[in-house]
Amino acid sequence: MSKKETMDHAATSEASNDKKSSDWKPAAIRIDALMLAVAFALAGVLKLLGPLLGINYFEERFVLDWEYPHTFLVLTGLAELGAAALLLQPKTRYVGAMSVVFIMTGALITHRKFGDPGSAYIFPVFFFLAAIFITWNSRSILPHEDSSASSEENEEAE
Repeated sequence: MSKKETMDHAATSEASNDKKSSDWKPAAIRIDALMLAVAFALAGVLKLLGPLLGINYFEERFVLDWEYPHTFLVLTGLAELGAAALLLQPKTRYVGAMSVVFIMTGALITHRKFGDPGSAYIFPVFFFLAAIFITWNSRSILPHEDSSASSEENEEAE
């Protein structure tokens, strides 16, 4: 095998390995987004309808323990439902994941501020990292202008 053939074979192998290593990402993003959407839809519903269903956990934590106004509980529930809905659509998944990052940042700050035990950090950290995974791997789907493509189109038009 000549040196050129060896280099061509190596380049082909690298391209094939890159494709194989990135094949799992779309499926992982979909599974991650679905998991987060279900968790946040459930959390949002429980924050909004929990007292009606006899589940007062979030009401007690937000209003009694942390002394946040009840309105904050409602807004958090609505934000969680919105994030869940955004996570379900590929075109809005990035925005939904960023919403989860902001919501979980608020949760972590709250747990820290009120000296909650370490176990209170498990879900917020897990959801935060899951959302970071989506945002990091969904950057390429954001609409952006490709300057090289637009300059080629301008040249063709002239």
